[in-house]
Amino acid sequence: MKVAVLGPITKDTVIFDGISQMNMGGIPYFEANVLKALGAEVEAFITYAREDEEWVKENFLGIKIYSIYADQTLEGDLLYSSEDPDTRRIIRLKYGPNIISPEEDLINTLRNFDYILLGPLYYENIHHEFFEKLKDKNLVLGNFGLFTYHENGNMVWKNPEKLAQVAKFLKYLFLDEKEIKFVAQKETTEECAEYFLFLGVKIVAVTGGSKGSLIFTKDKKYTIPAFPVKTLADPTGAGDTYVAAFIFATSLFDDIQKQGEFAAMVATMVVEKRGAFNGNLETVLTRLKEFQK
Repeated sequence: MKVAVLGPITKDTVIFDGISQMNMGGIPYFEANVLKALGAEVEAFITYAREDEEWVKENFLGIKIYSIYADQTLEGDLLYSSEDPDTRRIIRLKYGPNIISPEEDLINTLRNFDYILLGPLYYENIHHEFFEKLKDKNLVLGNFGLFTYHENGNMVWKNPEKLAQVAKFLKYLFLDEKEIKFVAQKETTEECAEYFLFLGVKIVAVTGGSKGSLIFTKDKKYTIPAFPVKTLADPTGAGDTYVAAFIFATSLFDDIQKQGEFAAMVATMVVEKRGAFNGNLETVLTRLKEFQK
C-alpha cells in the first residue's frame, strides 16, 4: 500500500487537565506516522517554515518528506479535559498561509500513490484543483478544512458548499457529527450521509470519539464501537489516526465492519499516550482479539 498525505503541520501546545506540553500536530503528522507504524509505504507532502526543518525530520522519522516551505509554521493552543475528551477548545492561533498548489510535477508525483489523504486545516491550504485533477485516484478527506477560515485570530466555519462541490471526487469522507450536519444542513446523521452518498462519495464515516462511529455506503450502515481506553493521556489526533488506520485496514479486510473496528482500536491506542501512534500491526490485532474474547 502506497499512501500520500498532504497538508500543513502545526506546533501545538496541548493543555490536558491543566498539564501543558508542546507537540507537533497537524493531520499529516498523525496520519503519516500511523501508516508508517502499521507498515504502509507513506510520503508526507507538508508545509512548514524552513527554520523548523530539523524538528520536522525528528517527528517524521522513517517517512519520506516532500517539503513545501511557508513563511511560518501554523501554531495553536489546544485545551482538553478528561471530563469531556471529545471536545476541543482552541484558545490561541498563530496563522500564516501554508498553501499547497496543484503544480504539474506534484500532480504527476501523486498519481503514483494508491491513496491520497488530503489534510487541510484551512480552505486555502490545498487548492480545490487537486480534487478534479486527481479524480481518478482514491481521494480521502478526513476533517473540516474545506469549510474553515482564519478571521480575526479565530478559526471559523463558513461556505459549506465548498466541500459539497468537490464531494463527487472523493472516495472516502470522514467528518464528525457537528461537521457533517454543518455542511449537509440535514436533521439526522443518516440524512447527512445520504446527502454525500448522493453527491458521489463512496464511503461516508461519521466519527463520534468516545461514542463510536457510523459508516455508510449506498447499501448499508455499519455501527462501530468505541473501545475502552486504559489511560487517557491526550485526545489530540484521534480522528486523524482513525482515518489513516481505516485506509490501512482496507488492505487487511474486505469487511467494512472490520475495517472500522481496526481504525477504532488504533484511535483508542493513540490517546493512551502523547504524540502520534507508535505501536505496530501486531499490537493492534492483539488488542482487537482481547476485545473479541
